[in-house]
Amino acid sequence: MRVSCTIPVRIGLALALVVLSAAGAPAETIHVDQAGGGDYLTIQEGIDAATYGDTVLVLPGVYSERLVMGADKDGITLTSRGGADSTSLSMGGSAGLPLLHIEDVGPATIVSGLTFEDNRAQRPQLGGGGILAEGSGVTIEDCVIQDCYASYHGGGLAIHDPAGTTIRRNVIQRNSAGDGGGMCLWDSGSATVTDNVFRENAVSGWYTVGGGGAHISGAAVTLTGNAFEDNVCLFAGNGGGALLAGSGAVITAESNIFVGNEGSGAVMYLRNVTLHASGNVISGNAPSGACINLSEFLSSPENDVTFADNIIHGNEGPILRVWKNVLPSFVGNSIDPNGYLVLNVSEGAHAGTLDASGNWWGTTDPTEIASLIHDCVDDPAIDSCVDFSDWCTDPSCDGQVTSVEDPPEAAPVSWGRIKSLYR
Repeated sequence: MRVSCTIPVRIGLALALVVLSAAGAPAETIHVDQAGGGDYLTIQEGIDAATYGDTVLVLPGVYSERLVMGADKDGITLTSRGGADSTSLSMGGSAGLPLLHIEDVGPATIVSGLTFEDNRAQRPQLGGGGILAEGSGVTIEDCVIQDCYASYHGGGLAIHDPAGTTIRRNVIQRNSAGDGGGMCLWDSGSATVTDNVFRENAVSGWYTVGGGGAHISGAAVTLTGNAFEDNVCLFAGNGGGALLAGSGAVITAESNIFVGNEGSGAVMYLRNVTLHASGNVISGNAPSGACINLSEFLSSPENDVTFADNIIHGNEGPILRVWKNVLPSFVGNSIDPNGYLVLNVSEGAHAGTLDASGNWWGTTDPTEIASLIHDCVDDPAIDSCVDFSDWCTDPSCDGQVTSVEDPPEAAPVSWGRIKSLYR
């Protein structure tokens, strides 16, 4: 016997609504206006009311708040109506927690178009005077993070255990900390850092590690199109005016500008890293030691460090100093007048040949090129030699210059980029 069952239309519609509700309510825009014209008066109230897919839209003004976004706020967008120029969070220089603490959110979470300023983070061991993000794949974009301080990590921005974090188109300036004045990004995970400006950040305080512009430790990070300008680290123990990197970090640095940075390793101070740096402009930096310092703490010859096709112009002091254990590859760069040395290979460098072929040295005279290099010719105790074009006649590299091939090009391919820095 066949039994048929027909669901009444009213009940069917109710079931459909239940299914839609289970799939998630439509995304909402929650308005925050401290003047009373929105849904909430404070940003934290707006965040608390938001669920996955919602946008918390902050109207212009200066908000004196410290915000928290936990895992239950995954997938929300925190942004402003007027952009970073008109909407800011500021605690007026008072000390406490970060202005924004983000934890355990995914890549659908976005923070954009806000200014974070005038805050002192004194939370032990973490930091983040402006923003602290832990275990998160958050995107932070089009923000200004300035005039903040952290007693430990990341005066402006602290990224702990990144999970595909994206940092793009931000201005990070005039921040300070003992470890990563502008930004500290550390522990396992990955991040992309694109088209940001790191300007006038510094290392300071009693807990001093290094990295005036940024410190990257342990993570896999791609740096593309950033400008590191006038950052400072004068701490002799580590250094890194623009960038300190170590603890097994894997870094790709492409098409960045490093100008006016100061300190031991004014551009980069490297220890136990894998680095590929290409297409960067390195100009007008003032090192105490060298612009790029491969620390004596580099752990093994397996560290792969390559500088290729960069424009290097008008810096003070040596460009690249190799202490020991690792010989980098330094090829295809356009090198014009700098300090009295370009390469300084110190006693104890790993035995082998430093490949410095294919560079444009500003001259084709072998004697002039040799005067820019301090290596086994100048110091017989050094086991390594420098190979530029036909530097040696045999694999033992006895330090005898025999000939120098013409450089691949007679002038820098992007000389206009250098000139534009001074217009």
